[in-house]
Amino acid sequence: MVRGVGLRQAERCVPLALLMGCDEALKIGLVDEVAEGEDGLADAVDAALKKLKTIPQQARAAAKLQLRREFASDMRTRLEADTENFVEKITSPEMQGALGAYLKSLEKRKK
Repeated sequence: MVRGVGLRQAERCVPLALLMGCDEALKIGLVDEVAEGEDGLADAVDAALKKLKTIPQQARAAAKLQLRREFASDMRTRLEADTENFVEKITSPEMQGALGAYLKSLEKRKK
């Protein structure tokens, strides 16, 4: 999310799991365009596809790879540490207790 909207917006949205409307998502750069209704969405998708079709597929793929290369490399470098961190957190007694309580609350809702 940081790469998409910047550190400040990511720090504001992610920790609080903020939900936002279309206009705010557009304002912070999370989306490129807001369409009005299903017809507007279909028209926007068609227009975007027409633009993409004018660019040779190999050139577009090469450009995407070049733009994302550093980010992908960073992700591969952090993968093992992130996995270990996730496993450590998810298996901690505190998290297991919280997950157990959550599952129990779901069972109560079914009844």
